Amino acid sequence: MKKILFIFIFFISQGLYSDPKNIHLDVSLDSSNLTLNAHHYDYGSNTVAIILHGMRGHRNMEIVNGIANNFIGLNIDSLIPNLSYGISSRNNDFLPCDIKHSHVNDNNIKEVMEWWRYANERYDNIILVGHSMGGQDILSVYKHIMPLQNNYSIKSIMLFAPSSQDYNEIRDSFINSSGVDIEELKTMSLSSYITTDFLGCKKQEVKVESFLSYYDLSGGRDTVSMLSAIDIPTYIFLASEDTYVPETAEKLTDINKDNIQIYTIEGSDHFFRDLYLDDVLDIISGLIE
Repeated sequence: MKKILFIFIFFISQGLYSDPKNIHLDVSLDSSNLTLNAHHYDYGSNTVAIILHGMRGHRNMEIVNGIANNFIGLNIDSLIPNLSYGISSRNNDFLPCDIKHSHVNDNNIKEVMEWWRYANERYDNIILVGHSMGGQDILSVYKHIMPLQNNYSIKSIMLFAPSSQDYNEIRDSFINSSGVDIEELKTMSLSSYITTDFLGCKKQEVKVESFLSYYDLSGGRDTVSMLSAIDIPTYIFLASEDTYVPETAEKLTDINKDNIQIYTIEGSDHFFRDLYLDDVLDIISGLIE
């Protein structure tokens, strides 16, 4: 059973005794023999954003902390988990390429659901936020949470430059780049290893189970399919100069749902660097108000 192991108060932003609510917590949960880590910006709001990093990332990435810091001004607390990738108490660095990759995406989803349960015990309103591949994961999380929501605590979803390739595109891409066919992998032992490109890493040892968990997007696991099933307010922010997931803008052109709003930030790259994140947050400020 899940239990909170410890909560360390790292600092109090306005001085030790000036405002007990203005605190930045480092939180850990015990889950499946792993210790999971997250930052918790707790300013006493009744709304929290669970902000998920992208591919092999971590909770100290500039974009996730930029979002969290700006949410403070909107009276929104933030919870920023590190996905463990099977590593207990994983530190705040990118997951290395040169390891034997045996972590599976399904566990990533389960971990975020653990953080949702943590947040659900403390907040009336929850916003799910994801960047890049984290955006796709956030949609998977919501898909799993929908049947569990007794009080509909999740009020909205925000996606920043989400990945959006579908099954056929991914299959063709790996056949061309690594000679790996997803259909053939499905006939192999899940515990065997292959050498292939994986999560932005070139020619790494990857467990078949791990590879399929991330890249077999059959059965409606791709971004566009999952968006079609969502009925809560969803805000998608695209970057006009995105070279990581340039296909996303075109993929979303056919989505015509009243609950989904799409914004393109002109001039921005995939990480909304410089002042482009401010442009995004100006939009969010208007949405929240």
